[in-house]
Amino acid sequence: FENKFGSLSCEEICGYNIGANLKEYVKNRVWENKCCGFILYAIEKVAKLTRKELKEKWIT
Repeated sequence: FENKFGSLSCEEICGYNIGANLKEYVKNRVWENKCCGFILYAIEKVAKLTRKELKEKWIT
């Protein structure tokens, strides 16, 4: 994740200090335009790393 996006810090990868700039963050739809993509990327990577375990424990 860090290699792909350059950081593990939300502020650094999305470009907003959410605590200080929440209105701008919401107005610019940063969650939808950036953050959601970061989360989906991380989920895909974790799923690939744990595919066998996920199949055994969660998929019936």
